Order: sequence, then C-alpha cells, then structure tokens
Amino acid sequence: MLQCCLTASGEVLVAHNATLGSDVTLSCVQSGQAKSSTPHWEKEGAPTSNTSLFLNNTAYIVLHSVDKQSQGTYTCKNETHQVQHFLYDSENTYKAAHALYRADFSSSEVSLICRSKNRYPTVTWTLKQSHQNRKIHVLTAKRGEQKSHGRFLSEVYDGFFFLLHIKYVEFNDSGEYSCYVNNDSNVFTTIWLRTLKVSAEPPDGVFRNQSVVLTCEVSEVTVGVTLAWLRMEGNTAVLVKQDVLTDSKRTLSVTLKSFSEDQLLWQCALFTENTPRAVAPIKLCLLPESWTKPCMTTKPTTADESDAISCQHDKLKISAFIQPAGNTPKAQHGTDVTLSCVVASLPESYTLQWEREGAPTSNTTLFLNNTAYIILHSVDQQSQGTYTCKLKQNGKDLMCLSETVSVSEYTYATKSFALYRETSNSSDLALICKSDKSYDRIKWQINHPELTMIAAEKGKNTVVNGPIEPGKRTTTSYNGHEFILHVSPVRFNYSGTYKCVGDDKTNYSTVRLHTVRVSAEPPGALRNQSVVLTCEVSEGADRVTLAWLRMEGNRAVLVKQDALTGSKRTLNVTLKSLSEGQLLWQCALFNESTLRALAPIKLRLLSTFTETPQSGDRVVEGSILHTVIIAACAVAACVVILLGALLFYFQRKSAADGGHVAMAKAEEEEEELHYATVTVLGVCDGAGGNPGKNAPGTSDSTIYSTVNFN
Repeated sequence: MLQCCLTASGEVLVAHNATLGSDVTLSCVQSGQAKSSTPHWEKEGAPTSNTSLFLNNTAYIVLHSVDKQSQGTYTCKNETHQVQHFLYDSENTYKAAHALYRADFSSSEVSLICRSKNRYPTVTWTLKQSHQNRKIHVLTAKRGEQKSHGRFLSEVYDGFFFLLHIKYVEFNDSGEYSCYVNNDSNVFTTIWLRTLKVSAEPPDGVFRNQSVVLTCEVSEVTVGVTLAWLRMEGNTAVLVKQDVLTDSKRTLSVTLKSFSEDQLLWQCALFTENTPRAVAPIKLCLLPESWTKPCMTTKPTTADESDAISCQHDKLKISAFIQPAGNTPKAQHGTDVTLSCVVASLPESYTLQWEREGAPTSNTTLFLNNTAYIILHSVDQQSQGTYTCKLKQNGKDLMCLSETVSVSEYTYATKSFALYRETSNSSDLALICKSDKSYDRIKWQINHPELTMIAAEKGKNTVVNGPIEPGKRTTTSYNGHEFILHVSPVRFNYSGTYKCVGDDKTNYSTVRLHTVRVSAEPPGALRNQSVVLTCEVSEGADRVTLAWLRMEGNRAVLVKQDALTGSKRTLNVTLKSLSEGQLLWQCALFNESTLRALAPIKLRLLSTFTETPQSGDRVVEGSILHTVIIAACAVAACVVILLGALLFYFQRKSAADGGHVAMAKAEEEEEELHYATVTVLGVCDGAGGNPGKNAPGTSDSTIYSTVNFN
C-alpha cells in the first residue's frame, strides 16, 4: 500500500515506487479558501474510474491492484491548484507480501498478481482461511494455459505473469492467498484479502419515523483498522460514526432514529493508518407516510389514490421460482429463474418495476393483474445479485422489496431441468455445461434420436456436427470445465432433451427444452376482417397453461386462457374485427402458475383494395401492393420460362457432343449421397393472396430431402 499526500500548493510530500499488484491510495487536501468546487482526480487528463471519496476537505482515490497500465500522471484538480503524482511499478512480486481490501457487493472484483523475472513451467495459487488448518488449492496452470474455477479466473500463463481474478467478491473469499512457482515449497508471493460487507435492518425499506440499524463488518481485524459510517450528500461524505476495531470487535453499527429523502445514501469506509482502503455502499428505501395508517377492511366511498393503497406495505410481496441445485437455496447454473412481485391494488398513476442494483433490467418482463414478472434466462454467476421490485407513483420511488438471487458454480445434477423458449428470429437459448472436474472431451447431444450436435477436446476448437447451427456465444475453445452451446434463433422443432456428456460417460447436465410459437391467420387483415391467433407448445410439456394477452402499453390484458390437458397443445382466440389498438399481442406460458415464457406477435392492419383515391392520380396503399404482387408474379413467370428454354437447349447440345463420355464416368464413380435443402417460397398465392404466408425462416418452410445420383 502506497499513500501519497499533497498540500494545497501542490507540493509532492511522498513519492515511492508501488509494489506490483498492491493498492495505492492518493489524497489531495483542499485549501480553506477554495470551497466553491470539489477536487477530483484525473489520469493524464481523463477522469478516473477507481474508488474515490471526498471527506473532510480531502479527495481520495484508490488504485486497485496496480500494474504497468496504472503508471502515469495523476492530477488533483480544483479552482486554485493542480497537483501531479508519478507512479512506477516494481518488476516482479518475488517475496512480496501485502493486503488488499474489497467490499462484498455485485460489481466488486479483485486481481491477485504473481510475476517472476525468470520463466517457470507451472504456477499455483492457494488459499488459507482463518478457520482452516490447511491451504486450499485454487488454480494451477502450465505455460500457455488459461484456467477458471467458478468465480476464479486466470489469464494465459506465459511463464512469467500469472493473474488470478476474482469476480463478484464475496465476504467469505477472505484469507491468505499464496503463489508458488515450479512446485517449489517456498512461497513466491503472499496476498491477504480482507473483505467488507454492509447491511440494514429492516432491509426492505422503512417509514420516516421508523428507526433503522446499519451494520458494517470486516472479515479480519489487524492493528490500526478503523470503520466509519458516512452519509453521502451528493459527492461529499459526512462522517456520522467511526470506531477503531479490536480482535473481539469486527463490526460497527449506527442506529438512525428517523430520516428523510436526503438520508438514503450511505457508505461504510475502512481505514488503515488513517488511509481509506475500501468503501461499501448501501441505499435505503423510504416508505410513504400514508402507509403507516391502519389497514382498512372496507373500501371508503370517497377514496383517493393514497387511501387506495394505504395498506400496500402489508400486501406487496415477492416470490421467486428457482430450480434448486441439490439441497441448497441456490439456483441451478444454466436454468431459468422467475421473480414475481404482486401488489393488492394499483391505481392508474402507480407502477411496479424490477431493477437490479439500481438499474432497470433487460430481461423478459410482463405486467399482468397487478403483478410484475421478470424471467432470468440461463442464469450464471453474472446473474447473481439483488433484484428490487419498486412501487412508483409518477416515476417517484415509494416502496421497494428485494430478492437476492444466488447461483451454483457448476451444472452437475442428477435430474433434468426444463427450459421454455419462444420461437422467433430474436429468440435465444444458452445450454451451459460447467464442471468442477476437468474433462479432456465433452459433447452436447440431443435424444430424439440420440445425435451429437457439438463436441470438443480440451485446448482445441469445437467440432459442429449439426443439425443446429451454433450461435455466436458458443464455446470455440474448450478449457476443460465450461462448454456452452448457444442457439439463436430457436426453432419450434428444436424441442427435446439435451445432454452434456463428459469423456467418462457422465451426464453432467440434462435440459428438457419446450418451445412455443404463435401465428395469425391471416397475418394481416382489413379493419372489419376476423383474425385467428394460435399459440402452440411442443410435445412433452406438462401442467402448462397458455394465455393470450392484449398489450396496452406496458400492461397486459388477459383475453383468454386455458390449462392444456391430454393431447391438446394449442390455444386459439378469434378477433372478430381489428383496430389500431389491437395489434400487439403476447402468448404467455405458465407452468404451475409460474410464468416461464412469452411469445409476442404483431398484427398488420391492411387498407382495402377498393378504396377510392383521395385526390388526383394518387392510389391507396392496398392498391399499390396489389399491383406490385401481380407485376412480380408476371416477371417471375417470364424468368422461369426463359431459364427453362436455355436449360433445355444446353442439355440437348451437351448430350449430342459428349454423352458417351459422361456415361463412362458414371459407371466408374461410386454412388454418392447428397443432402439438398429445398425452400418453398410461395411467391404468388393468387391475385388476392398473401405474399408472406409461407415466408422463409419459419420452421414450416424447409423440407429436407435425400437425393441419390447414380
């Protein structure tokens, strides 16, 4: 750890070389006369992205795990002065020993660096925690290898440099990490990782006059560690409480008896020798005062919107559907997770919205019957975190409840899991196979009948056997642990059971894929013409309910639903007439009351062909379309006739000139099997037909045929 202190005049008081992989804290003290602006740190003219803090007229910046890229000029700027720091890294980490501090929250990460001057064939990272008597093996790599183990990842080891990266640092990741080279018993580099976490009680929001307790905890206490609770006022931190920790005291709590809208943002800062080393943020949720009223058993005759939801704090509820990993509360890696948030009543100006760590989510969402749904597809370690359901009035947060999603590191399971996907050009599926054990060979196969679709050997590129073309996120080089088959788009006939099989014949991951498709007949209709919407689910899906929903902005209105039984696989709804407000629809698939998939469809409202032009020589859109179709059919017919005549001519000429040569060659060649794909386009479907009825790209437009050439 390197600390550099600056005076208001810009004089550099301390300048040392930083140890490779350590943290560097820079501080800049603002003069008493320059308080119209807040100092901020820049690196070579650009704002920095590292942890920063402004407290007691001092601007701090923490540079994490410094390396060659961290070198440069750091400038502390305000109205009166500029101060520069020059940092230089050491060449290696031999016999280096330093401590790193990280907070436990969704975007936290840490890099552990081990670098030698000499080249070594192997390198190893181990971990020893305070409650264990032995060291745990984390990762070992040979020269040219890149390794991963859950949240622990490495870069390619070049014989000199080996970086261990931990994504989404958790509180229990703390401990003593040691780097060994070439199976040497002597430690090459030692790094102590100490973690910090914060919590609030109650966690889901409080009323203005309700007390809340904030707690900050550090994993291990050393001499000179101080914790401080800071209330954030914009970019400035205000010290509320601090305390020096001891071996028997690892936490600092502060009780807020009451607070307001400007007291929602807090940070816990950890200091060693008066230097900030880590900051853990937390955001509180303030509930409206109207919700503190007693619950009403009957609806008042003159109820405004505030009265209508005066009891929502008792009735806002969150539920989570997960496919668990064994007996743990974690979601199985690679499965889908559905979160739902329901409120008893919802007046017009109120909305429910899902957010993750303060940002709106981009996953499948639906708002139906006062319930907000979110589907997390093919969850992995990056899906972990806190998901918050917020009740808002005219865009202002009123109340929130949170659900923490945890995901297992590996996909091994003794039972299969079900995934549901809609079929469209934008549909997406990730089949994830991630093993704790390292396999030399692995494959994804589908069992109807058993067919290997994609296979790989460790350290080599994958081999695609078909019939499904892999998507862009498919694993291209297998590392021995993680093997992903990405499919996009998903077709209706892709349903079936998929298995990830290792070289020891172990079914490491088994997924049952069910597909959903929607259609309209006709897909475009006149204003007074009826339309039939059809939603169909593939065979094998049990306990399924389909529902047709008409979309009105962000809200869905239930039109028809039915629980499928026996051989029934479809749900139809007939629209007797069509208008501009009835063009957006979705078919929702529920499995045991849990939303599992959504299939959207957008209808087209056509103009009549007999419509009279409004002025001059203008024609209406329907008439233009009709003319274009007829012209296209005529041109296509002419082209076909011309090509046929030319083909007939050249065939006759070829037969006359060299027929005996072709026959001799045919007798010498072996019989060869070819596969031809024929796409039926249906360009002309009659004068008033639908040119998009059999459009290519749908699962019904492709015919596979076998052709024998003798």
